[in-house]
Amino acid sequence: MPVLCCVSGVNMMALDWRRRKSARRIVDLQSRPRERCGDVAGTPPREVDAVNRPQLVVRLAALGMTIGLGLAVPACGPGGGPAPDPCVIETVAMQGAPLQMTVGGSTATLSASETHTGPCTSTELKPTWSSSSPSQISLTSSSGSATLTAVAPTLPGIPVTITVSVGAKSDSKGITVAAAPAAALVINPANPSLAANSKRQLLAEFRDANGLVTTGNQALVNWSVPLQQSLITISGSGELTAASATGSTTVTSTYTGVTPSIAATTNVTVTPSLAPAASITVTSSSPTLIGVGGTVLLTALVKDGQGNTLTGRGVTWQSLSPAIADVDNTGKVTGKAVGGPVTIRASTLENPPISGDATVSVEACPRGFVLSDDFATDLGAGWTTAVVVDNPTGSNHTQTVAFQPTGGSTAGYRRMEHSLIGQGTMWVYHRREVEYDPSVVGNAIAAINYSEDQISFPSPTLVRSIGWGLFLEQGGNRYTKSVGTAAFNGNTWGVGSILNITAAAFSGGPGAPPLNFGPTGGKIKFGYYRANTSTSGSYTSSHGIDNWRVEVCRQ
Repeated sequence: MPVLCCVSGVNMMALDWRRRKSARRIVDLQSRPRERCGDVAGTPPREVDAVNRPQLVVRLAALGMTIGLGLAVPACGPGGGPAPDPCVIETVAMQGAPLQMTVGGSTATLSASETHTGPCTSTELKPTWSSSSPSQISLTSSSGSATLTAVAPTLPGIPVTITVSVGAKSDSKGITVAAAPAAALVINPANPSLAANSKRQLLAEFRDANGLVTTGNQALVNWSVPLQQSLITISGSGELTAASATGSTTVTSTYTGVTPSIAATTNVTVTPSLAPAASITVTSSSPTLIGVGGTVLLTALVKDGQGNTLTGRGVTWQSLSPAIADVDNTGKVTGKAVGGPVTIRASTLENPPISGDATVSVEACPRGFVLSDDFATDLGAGWTTAVVVDNPTGSNHTQTVAFQPTGGSTAGYRRMEHSLIGQGTMWVYHRREVEYDPSVVGNAIAAINYSEDQISFPSPTLVRSIGWGLFLEQGGNRYTKSVGTAAFNGNTWGVGSILNITAAAFSGGPGAPPLNFGPTGGKIKFGYYRANTSTSGSYTSSHGIDNWRVEVCRQ
């Protein structure tokens, strides 16, 4: 019968082998099945997939063509029997996933089903479960099923994705988490007091059935005071205003967002009028330059007209740009986005209020500490130098440091000359005698930015490069971060800098523990280093530094 063949350089053609027996042809069988699977085992033969079929190559000498034919050759297993089919997972489906869960004990048990071909082991069929946000929906799995627990509410439109996988197949479901419904109200602060003719803000806090804070609609909270009293009035937002008389009464808040409604009552005391505030000053115990997610605590100092500090005066806090830096009712500012400066305002509760401001900036690198030296007029204050030679074969080395009043990147510069007699590596550490303590509150280091201007002068003894970079010292151990190498190419200033250097990026000396930028880390001194290696005798290197700068990015 005709066989369709694809021939290089020729269209599809039909060759009738029975009619063209007289044509001279040479047939090479690169693979010929000698027996069919089943001949030994006694089972029916079967064909393998086309990708496993060997090719029959026919060379037609008369036509000068080569034809490849696909042969159906059976796959044989051990002993001549059929090879087993592979385990192939075709589908996976998740069962039992709810559309929504609720914080406060809400759980769900999920299972998975699959379809497959070929024999599969229990390990190949075991499902794997995962949660895209364990802080909102936690997950535990056992015997192929998964138990979900609602932990925290999800944001609108951002569900938690639960995924089950078997082999290369998977199925996913999105689940939202709702806050537990309010079951009780708490008035904050409890049992407040305020001076006559002053104001104070009250807040209604929602609690669930387990006493945990939950969410509610403040617009559905109603505030009231007893009708027969004249000590205070209260606004719809919970702001108290005291009259001139003193005494005690009550305030009640009622929430109508649940059925039945819930309510809370607290006592309110009106005290005699205090000396009027004349000024308020906002200060901070740590730098007001923070990173995104970083915090700083502000305090408000209230004084009267004679400059006396007025204690016990309540204040309200407000950020004029809360999208960049927000503030809570304790004065704690949190960085939200890079920007600023942002005005943070504290106001007294008097009518009219007295206000004071402070500014907070949010940066990608909140620079809590900057150390720099431009060497413009001298060698710089408080520098020391240490020399270390590794594996020396010689016995002598020298180093000198001198101030050059002109020729720097800007004005003067610091010039150094290092000589090593023999072979080895000469490390020269230049250290600024200023300490930074990351254990102080607010001083923990996230990363360091480093820059310097450097120059290397031609050497009469060799043409090689010099290694250079940032050097730190902590606990008596030296740590270095290479910024690069500089060739002795003469009188060309270059700017070297590297940003966001973490503690893990530094290399310590033999036996040195990891560098610690955290609050448990020891005091740190900063500097720079130069390093030369000689494998063929003595050398002298000459180089300069200008505009040295270290910036500490606080956590």
